[in-house]
Order: sequence, then structure tokens, then C-alpha cells
Amino acid sequence: MKDDRVHLEADVPRNSPTVRGLVTLLVQGLEGAAATEVLAAPDDLIEQIGLSQTLGMTRRQGVQGMIRRIKQAVQSGLTAARSEVRNAV
Repeated sequence: MKDDRVHLEADVPRNSPTVRGLVTLLVQGLEGAAATEVLAAPDDLIEQIGLSQTLGMTRRQGVQGMIRRIKQAVQSGLTAARSEVRNAV
């Protein structure tokens, strides 16, 4: 995070085009968003955008896991930033 904005990077092998596309969807959708916006993103995003019928259970669970992991990292970044502010005061 920088200036309360989320910055994401991902590296997915080219031989995994479906996973690569799903990761790209998340990265491009969340890149530059405010931390609060990322934390408010729905865990069931795949269902909300209509991809649950086309993806298997494993891929759906994988995307949900990526969303949870991104949110955890953002929350950790916010907590660390708040701690730094408190320590500076």
C-alpha cells in the first residue's frame, strides 16, 4: 500500500491461462483502489459477476481464497500504518 491505495502484483505461469485470467481480473479490478474499498469487496465476487456457473468448485474456492488473502494483506498494511502513526506522535 502507498498513500492508502492498494498496489498489487502477480506472477502466474502462462501455461495456466484460466488462473492467469482470474488473477488478472482481480489485480486490475483492485489496483489503485482505496484500502477501504478493497476491504469492502464481496467475498462472493465470482457469484456476483456471474462466473460461478462456468467455473468449477476448485477455481471458485481459489478466487475466494485470493480475495481473502488480498484483504488480509490490506488489513495488515492498515494496521501497520496506524501503528507507525501512533508511534510517531
